[in-house]
Amino acid sequence: MTPAFHLFNSNRSYLNLRHYLRLSHYTTTTPPSTAKQLQEHHRHQHNRTKPLLSSLESKSHQPLISLIKSCTQKSSLLQIHGYLIRNSLLHYPTISLPFLSRMALSPIHDIAYSRQFFSQIPNPSVFLYNTLIRAYSMSNSPIEGFLMCQEMREKGLRADPVSLSFVIKCYIRVCSLIGGEQVHARILSDGHQSDSLLLTNLMDLYSLCDKGSEACKVFDEMPQRDTIAWNVLISCYMRNRRTRDVLVIFDGMLSGEFGCEPDDVTCLRLLQACSNLGALEFGEKVHGHIVERGIHRNVILGERVVEHLIELKAQEAGDYVLLFNLYSSVGNWEKVTELRKFMKEKGIQTTPASSSIELKGKVHEFVVDDVSHPRKDEIYEMLDEICKQLKIAGYVAEITSELPNLDAEEKKYVLSYHSEKLAIAFGVLATPPGTTIRIAKNLRICVDCHNFAKLLSGVYNRQVIITDHTRFHHFRGGHCSCNDYW
Repeated sequence: MTPAFHLFNSNRSYLNLRHYLRLSHYTTTTPPSTAKQLQEHHRHQHNRTKPLLSSLESKSHQPLISLIKSCTQKSSLLQIHGYLIRNSLLHYPTISLPFLSRMALSPIHDIAYSRQFFSQIPNPSVFLYNTLIRAYSMSNSPIEGFLMCQEMREKGLRADPVSLSFVIKCYIRVCSLIGGEQVHARILSDGHQSDSLLLTNLMDLYSLCDKGSEACKVFDEMPQRDTIAWNVLISCYMRNRRTRDVLVIFDGMLSGEFGCEPDDVTCLRLLQACSNLGALEFGEKVHGHIVERGIHRNVILGERVVEHLIELKAQEAGDYVLLFNLYSSVGNWEKVTELRKFMKEKGIQTTPASSSIELKGKVHEFVVDDVSHPRKDEIYEMLDEICKQLKIAGYVAEITSELPNLDAEEKKYVLSYHSEKLAIAFGVLATPPGTTIRIAKNLRICVDCHNFAKLLSGVYNRQVIITDHTRFHHFRGGHCSCNDYW
């Protein structure tokens, strides 16, 4: 038995606040399973003594808050949720906020249940809204994030810089330029021009929407520029292949000219950018600068870079999808099978592909073979017409990346209705000729869709911008800014 259980049993009838606080300490310093055992043990003692948590509201909420923060399983939070309802504790922000944070932002990350819990809270505060918007900005439903912001405004609550920052992150996920411009106007009208974190997120959004000049303008107007702001500017320049400017910034940060030094994120962004762009020569220059300035001897910095990479690899299945596509493209189906088995054993779940396009302030999201859109018949007719025109221009479907158990015609059918093609068809259908089509995809664009967008940009005289999991693609005149390397 742990000290927590001894303490509980020895003071069953006369637990005081000091005992509660000590018990709270044990639940946060011992394994989470112990805390859960304590809850189960106490539940069975309900008829013999007053429940441990039932008198906390008259004493202190701290033990309950500590218990919430110690939970690592959804089942434990569900029990606490029931307790909160039975004892009318949902209206206490000191309890509801940590509960929502634990359910939505921890590895439990159950957005649907978090939304249900949120709806039960009477008069939720801005802090609760911010927590849920933040969770949506990290989920596969970023559109819900800015809908939450609209709901907050309708209820008379004013979005603060934190709210706007997370809303921008939601807009980044769907590459919403109009949404970004609206938030930019709010920033100016509400007087948040000095909030560097808010402005750096806005820079990132403009850069992803191929509005590099707007991103630079935001940067120039910032009253203070920290390392984060310079890192975002580096990313902006790298997306536009302004490698010489990146080196100038890197030199300025190293020399102290800009008042801040490069950190682990700076080095990581540079190395990732070099990898994504296939910029071997530039990568060698960056490495030379690192060696020349002695950064390579900074063990702590190096460890942080590695930690970032490990964290990214652990949290994202996208890299496994890239490897899956690589094996598929060369017909190595044995490796494909092995990789599927490995991902299943490790519990790595792939995210369903989706593509989003914004039109008149509304974001339209598509998945493969999507039939949910109200204009689905028109969209499919337009896509069929586009395919006919592109075939005349020489388009041939790239079928090598599809599974071997499909014949050639089945592979062509599967490729025909990928989410980005549906989004492009909708863009052509719903916008005037010559209008730039902007699409955000949550995964890496496949070879066939890349060829499709590239050829369409020439045949239809349209600029198409697709931001995917790994790269920024600007198609125009039958060419892509990535030079077919991504």
